[in-house]
Amino acid sequence: VGSIQSCARRALEEAVARKRDRSLGQLRPAPQAKPVPAAIRRHHVEHWELLTADAEHSSQGYLPFRVVKPAGGDTEGRRLKTVVMLHPTGGDQDYHVGWEANLVDRGYLTVSLDLRYHGSRQDDAITYQEAIRRSFADDLFTEKPFLLDNVWDLQHVLDVLENRTDVGKIGITGLSLGGMVSWLLAV
Repeated sequence: VGSIQSCARRALEEAVARKRDRSLGQLRPAPQAKPVPAAIRRHHVEHWELLTADAEHSSQGYLPFRVVKPAGGDTEGRRLKTVVMLHPTGGDQDYHVGWEANLVDRGYLTVSLDLRYHGSRQDDAITYQEAIRRSFADDLFTEKPFLLDNVWDLQHVLDVLENRTDVGKIGITGLSLGGMVSWLLAV
């Protein structure tokens, strides 16, 4: 048990310390796989995909996310307070759509995404439960612990947001799984 714990600790420290690969972070418009929820249709909605991992070797390589901001009005040309919203286990980027609409109505820009193995990132070969098991398997680690991979993805999203001219101060919130990822990102 002691050697497994030390191996796990070493792998975790390496995962946390890894440097962001600036060749990743390729941003492209995302194909819209499903209709925009009614609650946000009246706003300006953008769908993006961001390369955050080697897409040739990972089904989780592209991170889909949505940006919603007030359409027109007095927000044009201004940096808006931004809220990144993370869903719980079993959710997807539409989980908070009512809250998202409420924030955008008040002049915020919102960002919602599918965490790994959720929503459009579900993988028939590796389920969410299998990803959790693999992250704690004795062969430490087939992939990085899934929570840290979500943090990795969010670091790249923050890079994108910081380069947008319409993004001001950035906050992040989430429930359950999203809450854990929020806390880890803060660390």
